[in-house]
Amino acid sequence: MRPRWATVGQPFAWCASVRRDMGWWPHLRAALIGLHIVAVVLLSLPSSGSLLQRRNWDLPTTQRAFTAIAARLRWLGVDSSKDFEDRLWRFTEGYVGVRDTIAKPFSYYSELAGVREGWRMFSRPRKHPIALEIAVDRSRGFQPIYRPHSKEYDFWGRKFRQYRMRAVTGGFARRFDPSWYDSFAKLLATKAAEAYPDARGIRVRLYEWTTLPPAEVRAGAEPEGRHKHYRLFRAAALR
Repeated sequence: MRPRWATVGQPFAWCASVRRDMGWWPHLRAALIGLHIVAVVLLSLPSSGSLLQRRNWDLPTTQRAFTAIAARLRWLGVDSSKDFEDRLWRFTEGYVGVRDTIAKPFSYYSELAGVREGWRMFSRPRKHPIALEIAVDRSRGFQPIYRPHSKEYDFWGRKFRQYRMRAVTGGFARRFDPSWYDSFAKLLATKAAEAYPDARGIRVRLYEWTTLPPAEVRAGAEPEGRHKHYRLFRAAALR
């Protein structure tokens, strides 16, 4: 009598024998893996997204990047005249058209396989970051209650460390919207007035600085910046 495990294992043994007989399978598998790699690479290239939104090109951070690129091109002896941005825009339009045409067949595969990536890559390093600061006046002048990455001043710290909240505060460095900032500052001031019943005033402001080159960071230099966009509130009016 044959042992039971031999009967149970027969389907697996049959699959293994079939695979050995399929000499074409390794080649097909290599082709499928290659196609998957090509799909991932093509779909990871910058897409139309925000590339062709002219308002993003007019942002101060983008304009500073254009200025830096033009300066480097001039240093290399490449013409970067006043129409540099217009030529770059036309090149971007052409690139997006080619990229979308080539990547379109693979987009169906990404949807079918469930491997679509919804997050966009960062277009450039943020060399002019902005930090949010909150302070309260408790009859001794304004004293800080929140600064990023500070263990001492960590009011609402857990909420500020949430990744969507970081996107909100970081967005002020990319595109500053006064109406949105005013509403956000008033919300923060209201929460601070509730948390500090003896506070007379609340101050919300932004601190902007320029990141230093690696050599200066290694030398121990500290970046210098400036405070801007002050918003002052009477605590009693917020309670």
